[in-house]
Amino acid sequence: MATVKNVIYGTELSDDILGNNTPFWSIDESGNYVLRSADDIIYGFGGNDDLNGRGGNDELFGASGNDTLEGDDGNDELFGGSGNDEMYGGAGNDLMSGDSGNDTFSGGSGNDTVNGGLGDDFINTQDGNDSLTGGDGADRLRGGNDADTLNGGAGNDLLRGENGNDSLVGEAGDDQLQGNENNDILNGGIGDDNLYGGFGIDTLIGGDGNDWIRGADGGANDINTNQFDRLTGGAGADNFVLGDALFVNSWSHYLGVGNAIITDFNTAEDRIRLYGNRNSYSLNASGPNNTGIYYQGDLIAVVQNTANLDLSQNYFVFYQF
Repeated sequence: MATVKNVIYGTELSDDILGNNTPFWSIDESGNYVLRSADDIIYGFGGNDDLNGRGGNDELFGASGNDTLEGDDGNDELFGGSGNDEMYGGAGNDLMSGDSGNDTFSGGSGNDTVNGGLGDDFINTQDGNDSLTGGDGADRLRGGNDADTLNGGAGNDLLRGENGNDSLVGEAGDDQLQGNENNDILNGGIGDDNLYGGFGIDTLIGGDGNDWIRGADGGANDINTNQFDRLTGGAGADNFVLGDALFVNSWSHYLGVGNAIITDFNTAEDRIRLYGNRNSYSLNASGPNNTGIYYQGDLIAVVQNTANLDLSQNYFVFYQF
């Protein structure tokens, strides 16, 4: 099938433009009939525009104004321009870029690439291995299903991996990263970050700053889930939460099969937070220069490269009712 782009220009006013939805026959230079694809290039210019590419691999440009861009079917490219824009990729492997403004993105199915740009953006994708970048501003990124890559950029961001083996990077700012299901990698970057691994075998890295790191979420389903999370605080005074009283059904994390591995505990400034009474816990050597933390005889964590820990010291914090 031959490809011909249908170029459509809007006005400086608020336009409502629909692209071509159906392949069509035309005559080429040799007089032969050729089936053309329904690929569109649509320019909105000024005003608050509503652009819909419909079928085909389309390119939509919102320019200035608060625009709504819908790629629909096909591998589309959507550029919101300045203003607070809404972009819907639909089916296919889509590229969406927001530029300035507080933009909202919905990826749909397919392997999508989304760049929020400047402003406080909300990016929500569904199926596919998606790449989401918030850019500057306080952004909210949600990966949906499959293996997604989320990068918050500068600003205080919220990143949720949801289902799939996801990679989350907060970058600069005080960020909250939630891996949720499956085996995730979370890196807070620079700033005072909160990291929640959720279910699965996760790797959590706080980065620079005073971070709170939770490999498990404290719910009842954390028992016997075969979780072996790797927790690294990085520079700064970090809190490793192995049990807490923040939930209605609270207890020590990693009960049954599974335990956390703390890779870089600093007794001078870091804290290990545990649920319950100090008498329920014990410490034992676990390999050369490592310390195992046990709750009622059950191994819940191994602190690497740290020996001679003492439960009575202030680097252990106990949540009690």
